[in-house]
Amino acid sequence: MRKIKFLCLLFISLSYQLSFSQNPSVCDYLEKAQQVQTRLVQYFEKYPHDQHKSYNQRLLLLQLAQKHHLPLKLPKNYLALDKIYDEDTLYHKYFERLINPKFKPKSNLQKDYINSHGIDHLLLWSLYSDKLAWDKECENTINQEVIGNEYNLRAICHYALAYYWVKSLNPKAQATTLQAFENQFEKWEKALYEGFKYVKGFTDSGIEGLLAFVFMGKFQQIPQKSLEEFLYYESPDGGYPWDTEKNTSNFHASLIALWLVSEMIEFCS
Repeated sequence: MRKIKFLCLLFISLSYQLSFSQNPSVCDYLEKAQQVQTRLVQYFEKYPHDQHKSYNQRLLLLQLAQKHHLPLKLPKNYLALDKIYDEDTLYHKYFERLINPKFKPKSNLQKDYINSHGIDHLLLWSLYSDKLAWDKECENTINQEVIGNEYNLRAICHYALAYYWVKSLNPKAQATTLQAFENQFEKWEKALYEGFKYVKGFTDSGIEGLLAFVFMGKFQQIPQKSLEEFLYYESPDGGYPWDTEKNTSNFHASLIALWLVSEMIEFCS
């Protein structure tokens, strides 16, 4: 009886681990990713953009359309629509570099960098790593302990995004700095797998967790169960929700969903 009980528990444990196993190939989902991308492009074409005030999110959508050659028609003067959220006042002065490599900020970059902290500081450095020095604040930010929960899916996504931006924007980035990020990858992956036990792949935080693997360049480590939850989610308007409690689509969740499938398609094509 004890042996049977042990075998049953072992089977349950292995089944659970397999449900979060790595994909044989993330590219097996290429056709589905293309379908989701088409659906999301249609979602954003119908979106009432004058009602969405986040400059950063508008700019990221514009960058996605440019980088991945999406057939997305956006309003004229898209970045100048109405006012922006107060929370964007630091970064809206600097994010334009994502769509214009020659962009020169009018603000005091060094001063804003010194006065920023945590993820804000790290992301600002990643956008201008050719002009700003890697410092202790950056190092302490990526060295923070992370446990597998919803908050840290988001945090790890932003740490990994900094790595992704540095590699994209600064080909001359120092190998030692990139290594500082890569030394954290094993820890971050472990926390991501743990976090996905509690978070659905189609929610905003779930999509950020999936994107973290993409930003680290670890497409094949994306957990299959969470990826399928994301790809096979359907809503009437084609977008993605903030969380499992809300059925309505959310701009940010849909934006990062478009980012995720676009990176998948580029990787697999």
